[in-house]
Amino acid sequence: AAMMPQVSLPRQSGAESGGRRPNVVMIVSDDQGFGDLGCYGNPIVQTPQLDALYRQSVRLNQFIVSPLCAPTRAALMTGRYDYRVGVWDTYGGRAMLRDGEVTLPMVLAEAGYQTGFFGKWHLGGNYPSRPGDKGFGFVCPYGGPKFNPRFNVNGTRQQFSGFYEDALFDVALGWIEENRERPFFAYVASKLPHDAPLPMAPEEYVAPYRGVAGLGDGDAEVYGMMSKLDENVGRVLQKIRDLGLEEDTIVVFFPDNGPLRQTPDLKTPYELSVCAEYGITDRYSMGLRAGKTSVYEGGIRVPCFMRWPGVLEPEREIDRLAAHIDIFPTLLDLCGISPPEEPRCDGLSLAPLLRGEAEDWPEREIAIQSDRVPVPRPWHNACVRGERYKLVNGDELYDIRSDPGETEDIAGDHPEVAVRMRGVYDRWYSEVSAENDGFAPSYAIVGSERQSVFSFGLTGRHPQGWRLKLACRGEGKFTVQGIQGDLFAGDGAFALSVAGVQYRKTFAAGQRQVVFDSVPLTAGDTYFDIAVEGLGAKRKFRRIFDDLAFRRVRLEFTPGAG
Repeated sequence: AAMMPQVSLPRQSGAESGGRRPNVVMIVSDDQGFGDLGCYGNPIVQTPQLDALYRQSVRLNQFIVSPLCAPTRAALMTGRYDYRVGVWDTYGGRAMLRDGEVTLPMVLAEAGYQTGFFGKWHLGGNYPSRPGDKGFGFVCPYGGPKFNPRFNVNGTRQQFSGFYEDALFDVALGWIEENRERPFFAYVASKLPHDAPLPMAPEEYVAPYRGVAGLGDGDAEVYGMMSKLDENVGRVLQKIRDLGLEEDTIVVFFPDNGPLRQTPDLKTPYELSVCAEYGITDRYSMGLRAGKTSVYEGGIRVPCFMRWPGVLEPEREIDRLAAHIDIFPTLLDLCGISPPEEPRCDGLSLAPLLRGEAEDWPEREIAIQSDRVPVPRPWHNACVRGERYKLVNGDELYDIRSDPGETEDIAGDHPEVAVRMRGVYDRWYSEVSAENDGFAPSYAIVGSERQSVFSFGLTGRHPQGWRLKLACRGEGKFTVQGIQGDLFAGDGAFALSVAGVQYRKTFAAGQRQVVFDSVPLTAGDTYFDIAVEGLGAKRKFRRIFDDLAFRRVRLEFTPGAG
């Protein structure tokens, strides 16, 4: 893992469990809602381990997140709105955690914690946005394929057998056992039950749901993934018991956003194509409207459990508004650690609520937006969520207490509420857009000792290209990889532009990569991009990047030359 940036943070002694600070195990699922758990009334899906955790935990019943994964992950890592920290989408250069942000593992590591990351990061693959740059001392991100995967385990490529989620949890369980004598923070970021190329899960987990009345083929796959996730969550809980760490360990579970569902509110082309291809329907959602990508409740309101035996009373229900931005200050508070004064945290510590000690808890209103464009537009797929009222897209008002399904727009009955909440959003949007440099994309820092070889995938490509911050002058070797030869009419060409200078290379049919060698690079802020010549008829759209001419660009930087 890369060296962790140093932060100056106060250390505090003691924690609620005695002299040792509590461990933290945070498990985040992917695209999952209330309706995907048996404990919330789904009569079909089998989730006995998560149902047991539900019974052992304090439950946050009004917990909201972003309707997309990367923004939620940015908020929980920083305690700050995703629109502040450079992450407001999942691609297009809009999913890289901004330089200078202080993260939960950075603060915990400074306080003496061992920090381990396992799974789906989705906040940047180059310095300074990688997990190891953001405070994790042990890093095991996902690697393909789904069966018999290869993971880069703390910098060493390793081959595993079996299903990739099982392998990931194996690594996490081994790390937990190895660090059992010291306070640790394990962030296990599952990819389940996110849609993926079939098969989504081992067939023995999907088979019980096939042919069940009312379920599409994709629904059966989703429920099979939930059963597999449930099994692995159970393995984590059993490991904590076996090590005698239950009373010393805070366990947190929640999804990154609501479930992918085929509903009238689903508008995004990619998600619509996935639902149509896989047979994903509007399955049970506990009555919440819409799902993933939407700021209606089905997209942003998710289950959240927190368990700490002997400290947090099990089966307590909390009905006050809480959000992803609260995870950062809450866990630090429970661990007896003060958050940094800067950058300013947007979230509140929920520790008083969790302990049943809150008096005069403040009324809150939280803005959530997911406008998937380079510069988010005011009130496009946006809401302000309060304890009672919720304003959607600037003109729809719902009473969430009496109408959690958002069926009756009452804006005409309460115009003063709508006006006031529009003001809340306008102030929020103005503040976060100004702090985020007008939504300029985050950059990779080139020329430091932290990283010399970079990989730029198409998900990071902004309309201007990929943004670089050159710490010094040097030379770059740019390799265009994964050329999709069948998309070209014959021979083709690629044009590399860097800081306004263009370089052109031709390639022959069947060639898989093109190299631009010894490209001079000067210190400063710049973009590079790749243009394509010679494309023929494109194949039928199936996946978001199937019809693009290449897969990634590799940059090898040599300082001092050029």
